[in-house]
Amino acid sequence: MDMFHNGELPNIREITIEPEYGYAGRIVYQDGSVRMFRGGDVGINSSAARRVAIDKGYAKYFLTLLGYHTPLGKVFLLPDYVYTLDKALAKYAFRNYARVEEIDSYIVSTFGYPCFIKPNEGARGKGIRKCLNKHDVELAVAHYQTDQIETLLVEEALTWPDYRVVVLRDEVIACYQRSPLSITGNGISTIKELLLQKRDYFMKTGRQVLIDLDDTRIVDRLARSDYHLETVLPHHVTCPILDVSNLSAGGELEDFTERISQH
Repeated sequence: MDMFHNGELPNIREITIEPEYGYAGRIVYQDGSVRMFRGGDVGINSSAARRVAIDKGYAKYFLTLLGYHTPLGKVFLLPDYVYTLDKALAKYAFRNYARVEEIDSYIVSTFGYPCFIKPNEGARGKGIRKCLNKHDVELAVAHYQTDQIETLLVEEALTWPDYRVVVLRDEVIACYQRSPLSITGNGISTIKELLLQKRDYFMKTGRQVLIDLDDTRIVDRLARSDYHLETVLPHHVTCPILDVSNLSAGGELEDFTERISQH
C-alpha cells in the first residue's frame, strides 16, 4: 500500500483491502482489469503453477526439465499415505511407490551422507532435518509420521552459499544471501539465555521468527558441537543453532541486490 500511495505503481488505479482482517483485497488496473487477492497470493501465478511450486518434487522435475541444476534427490511416501493410495489405485494394480524403507539404500547408492530430509510440501524451513546416518533418517521419519506427513523429499547436502533471488517477470526485485541461525557467546550467558534474547530481539523488530527451544533439531545441532542449552559459550565464540537458513527460522541475511552479477 505504501508503494501505491507513493505513486510507485502507476499501472494501478485503485487498491481496496478488506478492513477487518486486512487479508483479502481487490486491485483495479488503469486498463480496467481487476485482480482479487488473498494473503500473499496476488494472482500473479495460476493456482496450478502455485501448487506445482509448493510440491518440491514436482518443482525439481520441471526445473531440471528447463535446464536448471537442482540437488540430487527423490520423493518417498510414508506408510499411511501408501495405504491410502493402495485403496484408491488397487483396481489399476499400481504399487510402484518409493517407500521410506528404501531411503537409506537410495542415499548410499547415490550421493551418500550427510543429506537433507524435508516434508515434500511446506515452507519456512519447517521440518527440515540434516541426517548424518541411517539412524538420523529413522528418527526423521518417525517425526514425520507423528506429524502425519504424507510425502518427504530426500536431497544431497550441498555446502555452497545460499542466495535467494526474487524475480518478477524479467526484473530482479531483490537478492540476498542467507545463513542459518547462530549465536555468539559473551562468556556469561547460556545458549538458552542467548536464544531467548535473540527471540526477544526478533519480536521487537517485527520479524516473525519461531525459535522453539523444544525443537529436537536444535538439540541435535548443538550436540554435534558438544554443546547443550545450558552451555555457557566463551566470549566471541559463534555457535550454529540450526542447519536451515530460512529467515522465518531465524536465519540472517546480507543484501546482494546491488552486487549480483548481471549475467
